[in-house]
Parts: sequence; structure tokens; C-alpha cells
Amino acid sequence: MSSPRCSVVTLWAAFACSAALAVEPPLPVSPGSVGRIERIAAPCPTFSWAGQPGALAVRVAVYAIPADESAPPTLVADKQLPAAASSWTPALPECLAPGTYAWGVGVVTDEGGPFWSAAAWFQVVAAGTALPGIPGVAGESHSDGAATAGGGAAIPEVGALRGRLEPRTPTPERLLATQFSVGSTGNVAANAVTATSFTGDGSGLTNLNATQLTSGTVPGGRLSGTYTINVNGTALNVTGLTQGGVTFGDATGKLSQDANNFFWDDTSNRLGLGTSAPFEQLQLTGNLRLPQTTAAPVGVLFLGPARFLHGYHPSPGGVENTFVGYNAGNFAMGAGGGSNGTNNTGLGYAALSNVSSGWNNTGVGSSALRDATTGSYNTGVGSNSLGRITVAFSNTAVGALSLANNVNSHYNTAVGVNALSTLSFTNGGVSWEGHNTAVGYAALAANQPTSPDEGVNNTAVGSQAMASNTTGGYNAATGHQALWQNLTGNENTANGDLSMRDNTSGNNNTAVGAGSLMTNQTGSNNTAIGWMALGNVAVGQSGNVALGFQAGLNEAGSAKLHIANTSATDLIWGDFTAQQVVVGATGPVPAAALGPGLYVTGTLGAAVLPAAAGAPLCDGGGGVAGVIGICGGPSDARLKTSVVPLADELDILATLSRLRGVAFNWDRTNELMRHASDRREIGMIAQEVEAVLPSLVSQHQGGYRSLDYAKLTAFLVEVAKAQQAEIEELKRMVEALAAQR
Repeated sequence: MSSPRCSVVTLWAAFACSAALAVEPPLPVSPGSVGRIERIAAPCPTFSWAGQPGALAVRVAVYAIPADESAPPTLVADKQLPAAASSWTPALPECLAPGTYAWGVGVVTDEGGPFWSAAAWFQVVAAGTALPGIPGVAGESHSDGAATAGGGAAIPEVGALRGRLEPRTPTPERLLATQFSVGSTGNVAANAVTATSFTGDGSGLTNLNATQLTSGTVPGGRLSGTYTINVNGTALNVTGLTQGGVTFGDATGKLSQDANNFFWDDTSNRLGLGTSAPFEQLQLTGNLRLPQTTAAPVGVLFLGPARFLHGYHPSPGGVENTFVGYNAGNFAMGAGGGSNGTNNTGLGYAALSNVSSGWNNTGVGSSALRDATTGSYNTGVGSNSLGRITVAFSNTAVGALSLANNVNSHYNTAVGVNALSTLSFTNGGVSWEGHNTAVGYAALAANQPTSPDEGVNNTAVGSQAMASNTTGGYNAATGHQALWQNLTGNENTANGDLSMRDNTSGNNNTAVGAGSLMTNQTGSNNTAIGWMALGNVAVGQSGNVALGFQAGLNEAGSAKLHIANTSATDLIWGDFTAQQVVVGATGPVPAAALGPGLYVTGTLGAAVLPAAAGAPLCDGGGGVAGVIGICGGPSDARLKTSVVPLADELDILATLSRLRGVAFNWDRTNELMRHASDRREIGMIAQEVEAVLPSLVSQHQGGYRSLDYAKLTAFLVEVAKAQQAEIEELKRMVEALAAQR
């Protein structure tokens, strides 16, 4: 048997044996074995070998061995690898089919080559499959007790399989620069480079210059006379350049530099345009001009993957758009032409990111006017302000989340964080007019109509003013938490801190002053003017009027009048239902009062002055109490009908005889007379007069009577006339008697 290096399994016998084994070849490690066949299941095994010191390159060759002994082996892999390589794994397309393979590794050294190892044999098998062995090649035992066919015959000589091998003759195109070297006295034969041209590491190439190159040029550019080129094997060095100056081709086609205007700071990785001392990664000393963005992504500054600054409009004249921010604006505007999609300004993350044909919109803040498509004349300043608006127009929102959910409602104004933030009613996709104004934190925050006639025309100015309103409309609230709890109440006016704070469903109320009508919830038609006026009015009470500081503070009823500057006592109290007015006290009128009318708990004075002359018509003197008709009343003949002399309806003197005058004191223990004078009074008894002259007496609440003393004048005139007639008659009788004497 010959040496193993020249055995039949040395697939590259023509190379290995002809070289007389001048170089020790590498040793295959895995897969397979030089002397036996190894069975493996991996179709893409890792080929590994013991390295060869001094190798310049490594080649791996893999042959498929057919079962037919007359057929030659087939080369299935031939890989050129770096000298330091000690393994190689086929890529997926290079994986091996089941079958028998032989492989070897060769090295190229400065002595020539390649020098090939002995071949290692292996079989790729599927699980549970046994392949026949190679005749004359020993089988290999396995842990399952199986062995490859073929037995343990000695390895044949080279000639036994030489006819089946296809030694590959190296061709020039397969030799890489790392596969050969040129010594200081050697050469590369046959029209190649001579030793005098290349020596050692190239340091002796002193004769190389531009004039010795073809046409005097260096591939890729020309050198000016002040520059030289040097190649040391790892870098290209050009002398004559300024450090940091960027090299470029000048107008003549030569390499040139202008370090003062085009400078690269290699230490800090900074580029200066117009400066040789940049302080930032890019520093400009002049202007930066971008083209008009008529088609993405031209003229766009990007932040990461997203647009950041642009003025997109598809029409060359549509330059009125300005967008700054991550994904601000979009590249689908201008549908419909004309002014559509113009005059928009978006500043902030996703501001106006969906605008298409809308115009004259301004969105400043993260997601401001984010969903606006065709809406116009909208202004949103603040994070998510008008964020969901699509087609609505003429809205103004200033403050984070202001009008954040409005979709298609027009003519709304919200200034303040969360102002009008809930409003999302879409009216079935049909645009509608809101006409709401909210100024202040959370003003009208919960406003949420269910129809286009609800929750509209509200004005709320102040922190949390009308914050809970849902469907109430036509309300005006000014002040902190004014109409705070209003839900469905309509046409209320609240002016002042906490005014009408608790109102929920009351309508047509007016409150002016801090805390006025504060606790009213469902009452309607109340009017309160003054600090805490009707402030604690009972739930559901309506129709009250209060004027002054704390006027009617604790009113528990309806239809009452309070004019006061304290909650203790009213200057004027009234009952609109009973048509009563109390002056100087807080009502109600005592049960013994004289019925509807004016009730004065003190003295009453009155003066009526004509518009022209200014002379008094009547004067109560300030001391008259309980007198009715003290001032002149209507008496014009044009106002009267059925006028007859009083004597035609009464026996004047007989009636007089039934009347009497009395002296008396007022009963001050009676509630009605508690403020009466204690002096002696004169007058008449109403009940006695009523029996004779009923038209002079009126009956009031509690059955109390009052006497119209003024009307007695007409009766007394007739009494005087009747008595005067009698006097005249008696006088004539006396005169007649005297004449008879």
C-alpha cells in the first residue's frame, strides 16, 4: 500500500502527489474520517480542519461519490476562504442531499500550492435510513450497532479510483491577490509583473508617478500639481491637503479644497459650511433653501421616519401652508383646487395631520386639529385642542383639550384647559351650529347636546363655569363655578362667583352677585341681585325677587319680594301672589292685616308733586296713621256716570242722627297696631258707620274694617246744606212772627 497521502481517497492526487509532498497539508477534522465513513444526519454540516501555519489561502472541496463505480465523483462545493479560516458551514441553498461524500482542504503557501489533505468520508442519511458503503472502503460502527456496507477492506491505491476523480486545474480568474506573493528577486511569469516593478511591501516603488500612468491620470480623478499620492497598503495618502478641508472637483476638473467654507471636523464629526470651526454636527453661516413641497418628500425636513417641517401643497402657487412638528400636516392636501388646502398652519406633533381641502386653519400643539379634513377657519392652540374636528368651521379653541372632541359643530369658542372638551354630538353626520362660548378651566366641559336645538348659545366665563351643563341652552354664566351644576336649565343668567352654583334644571333665573341664588336647583323665574341674594333659597321655589346684600337669603317660599341689605330684616317685603307689600319689616303680613295692599309697620308720609309747578297737592304730615284717601283722588266729571244729589238717595239729617263721633286709644296689643301712637285719638266706629253709610267702609283680611274718612266730606256737605235750609226756614218763621207783633 502506498502512503496515505497518495491513497485513493486523496481526491486531488494529481496535485498532492506531483508536488512530492513538499508541504505538510492540513488535516480534516469533521465531518467524516480519512480512514472510515462517518454517518451524519445534518445536511448542512460544519466542515472544520486543523490550520496550517504560513498559509496564504485555504480552499475546501466537496465531492459527491456515486454508487456506480464507473461514474466519476461530482464536485458539489469549492470554496475559497481566508488563510486564518478553520471551518466553513454551507448556506441553506448549499446543503447536501442524502448520499456519500468525500471532502478535503488545501492550502496555498509561499511555496506554491494548493497542497491538499487526504479526503475525509461521510454519508448524509435520513433518520432510520442505511446507505450502501463504498466498495473497498471500511465501514464505521455506530451506537445503534449498525455499520455501513463494504466491510473493513484496506483503502485501495490511487489507481483504483483515479478514473473517477476530476482534478480541477487552477485558472487565472480563480487566483486572488492573497494567493500569491512576489519576493524581492522573484517574478510572476508569463506576461505578468516583473520583480523590478514590485518589491517587498511596495516601499521600493519610487518610480511610480502620474506621468507613468495611462494618459497621466489616476482612475477616479486628476491631481493638481501641488498634490502627491502615496499608497502604503492600508490607506490612500494625498499630501498638500489641509486637514479637515473637504476635497471636491473644481471647475477645471481638478481636485481642490476650500477649508474655510467646506470643513469636516473629523475629531468631533462636525461639518461646517461657511466656517472652519463648526460647533454642531452641521453648522451653516448662511441661508438654507428648500424647494417648495409640491410632491413628497421634496423640500421636507424629516425627524426620524416622519415629516417634520414642510409647506406641502400640490399646486406650485400654494405656498401658504406651514407645518412644523412630527407628522404635522400631510401630503394629500389641495383636493378640489382653488383656495382649498391653503393658508393652513400646523405647529406640533400631528398638528393638522389629516387636512385635505380645509383652509385658513391654525393648529398649535400636540395633535391640535389632528383630524381636520375639510374644516376651515378653525384655530386650535393647545394639546389636542380641536383634535377630532373634521368638517366644522369657525371654531376657536385655546388650551389643552379645549373643544377636543368636537367633530362638526360650528361657531364655538373655548379658552381654557378642558373648556367644552366633551362636546362630541355629530347630529347624524350633519353639521350644526353650536354658538357656545367657554372661557376658563373646564368651562362648559360636559356640554353634550342630543339634538341641534340643545346645549347651544351658552356663554360661560370663569373656572368651571357651567362645567356640568349637558343639554341646557341660552345660558350666560360669569364667575368661578357660576351655574356649575346646571344640566338642562335654559335661559339663566348668573354673574358672580358661585352664582346659581347648584342650579340643575331651573329656567329663566337671573342672579347677579357672588353666591346669589347659589343653592337654587329646580326653581325658575327668580331674580336675585346682591351678594348671597336668595343664596339659600329652598329647592324648587320660583318667582322670587331679591335686591340687596343677603336679601331673601333663606327664602323658603315662592313669589316673594325682598329689598334689604341684611338677611335679618327687609326694608320692603312683598308677596306677589297675595299682592301685599310690607314696609319696614320682613313679612308675611299678619293674619289680622287689612287685606291686600300696603302694610307699613311705622308712620307713613306721602307727598305728591305735580310735574310743572312743584306745589304740594297733599301732605300727610308724617304723623297720620291708618288714614285712607289722605291725598287727592280722581274726581273729574268725565270719569263719572249716574250722578245724582246725595239727598236724593239719603235722608241726610236722619242719617246724621245715627252717626256718632268717639274718642279712643289704639289697642297696641293687637299685632296690627303694635306701632300705633299711644296718644288719645278721635274718630268713628267703622261698624256703626257701615250700618248707615256702607259705601264708606271696607272689609279686609281677618274681617277688620276700615273707614274712608274722606268720603264723609260729601255727606257732611249735604248735612250742612240741609241744616242751613232748616236754619233759613226757621229764620223766615222768626221774621214772620216778629212782623205780626
